[in-house]
Amino acid sequence: MQNRKSSYVNVGLFWIITILGFLIIAGFVFIAYFQVGSMSHFSFKNLSSYINISVSCEKPLTYSLGNIDPKFGITRDELIQYIKEGSAPWSKAAQKELFSYSPEGEIKINLVYDYRQAAVDRLKNLGLKVDSNQSSYQALKSNYDLLYLEYSAKQKILNDLNISFTSQLDEYNSKVDYWNNNGGVPQNEATNLRLQKKSLDAQIETIKKQNKELNNLVDTINAEVVMLNTMAGQLQLDVKTYNSIGSPLSGGFEQGVYIEDENGKRINVYEFENADQLVRLLEHELGHALGMDHGDIASDIMYYYNQGTNLEPSKNDLKQLNAVCNIRS
Repeated sequence: MQNRKSSYVNVGLFWIITILGFLIIAGFVFIAYFQVGSMSHFSFKNLSSYINISVSCEKPLTYSLGNIDPKFGITRDELIQYIKEGSAPWSKAAQKELFSYSPEGEIKINLVYDYRQAAVDRLKNLGLKVDSNQSSYQALKSNYDLLYLEYSAKQKILNDLNISFTSQLDEYNSKVDYWNNNGGVPQNEATNLRLQKKSLDAQIETIKKQNKELNNLVDTINAEVVMLNTMAGQLQLDVKTYNSIGSPLSGGFEQGVYIEDENGKRINVYEFENADQLVRLLEHELGHALGMDHGDIASDIMYYYNQGTNLEPSKNDLKQLNAVCNIRS
């Protein structure tokens, strides 16, 4: 009896331990299941929410106006409107507002007037239309060649005038010094000196006039140099770089640039021929502010030269925009 009872006890303990072990294992499996399920859900949510999402597209980038040079002839209200027009295509494509104006906006937009716009304005005032095509380049080059010949001839004339004037001035001063050191100028010599002085004064005025004309010609030539070098780059021509006269500004130029450094974010606009070109330029630079790079096709808004006329983003532009904003087409 005792042995049978002991046997029953051992069997009961066996089953109790087995059941408890099963329950413990099942409990661990149950806990692990829900933990894994919870972790998978959390990871998926974070991946879908944050990976490949540009910070610039989570909320509108704010912009404000910086320094606006009055020589551009554009009011601050007009510029704000042009910026809105330039930003609209990106917002439309993204189906969300990507930019907004604020007096304290993070991106400062400046209109900087320097030799670039001065060159364009000068050529425009002379009636020279500059387009980014081969025929326009050849026409401007032909005009440049003629102007350079004119400059060379006028420079020689001015140099000869200066040499002649300097020689006559030295002769006049020598006579004045001689008579001053010898008791005064005789009446007949005084008359000759007065006539000589009158001739020198007239030559000074002639030299001033010639010098002014030559400087104006130099300014025109340098303006054409700037445009020729720029157009050669736009057209990817294998031609020499034109050197300006008396100025280090021998290269082409950027119409605008987006800068992001320790001093903050800003867009500097240097040159545009009309309002449409300004809007397209602003659209390009705002694309950089979103994180977009230069495109490879001339019709791209993000093409490195602002030579197109379209304001709607190209397929390449939209591909870039989709990438930086994680837009699913």
